[in-house]
Amino acid sequence: MTGEEDSRTRQTNGAVVINQISSGLMIGSLPYWEYSYKLLNIVCSLDPSCCDEPEYGAPDGRENLMMFLNGVSALSLLDLSAIDLSSIEAVCFFCNIFHTLLMHARLLLSPPHKKHWSSFFGMMCYEIGNDVFSLSELEQCVLRGHMTTATNPPDLWPPVLSRTDGHYVYALTAVDIRINFIINNGSKSNPSVLFNLMPDTFYSQIKVCSQLFVSSGINIDVIENTVTLPTIFKIFRDDFGSDPLVLLRHCLRYLEQQQWEKLSTLLADN
Repeated sequence: MTGEEDSRTRQTNGAVVINQISSGLMIGSLPYWEYSYKLLNIVCSLDPSCCDEPEYGAPDGRENLMMFLNGVSALSLLDLSAIDLSSIEAVCFFCNIFHTLLMHARLLLSPPHKKHWSSFFGMMCYEIGNDVFSLSELEQCVLRGHMTTATNPPDLWPPVLSRTDGHYVYALTAVDIRINFIINNGSKSNPSVLFNLMPDTFYSQIKVCSQLFVSSGINIDVIENTVTLPTIFKIFRDDFGSDPLVLLRHCLRYLEQQQWEKLSTLLADN
């Protein structure tokens, strides 16, 4: 990625592209997945509520901010055709970019009020290569493009995009149902942590992320003989299957020891 962009924030069909600024390279020539890792690390360091200790001692203040703005601007120069959409590297890149854009937009405009939630995800965009991606397009068309669509999503969620949307050409194939646990849209039902992905640690990260998501969101009531799962299991229930017992057995692999014992006892009794 090389070159410079004009100084502007460009509006395209109601979408606001927020990485159109004058820039040079922030990091230099890096693999695209490592570039996204650096960007997410820096934008998290810009938000004191996001992490207590930014990794790798990223510079503070104005230098840190300019480094980030220069870096996201250079995304417009990326060659999208060079990304292998069947690779783990592509999953790391697009997931990191989704979270980078989300954090960038929240810093720029503040977290959206619930009544503006839907429009926020459809409006906030990055120019990447020769295309423009909104948060909704990154999530639904790219990260979840080969998964099922949302079933009865909450009223304030972004609308489900049509399968005719052109961004589905970027749909990743190296994903499974655990992508539901990695994508963090900032809602209250998500853990208050983002995972910055790299290929060499991807499988260990996705394991930890899945365990955190499920174990922190599940409620097992032995007395009432009930199990309440995180909302994501309802919204994307077609990803997980329709058999409740199969789903609960699947959840066992993500639970802490005490939770595992409770759920195992309930399943054995039923």
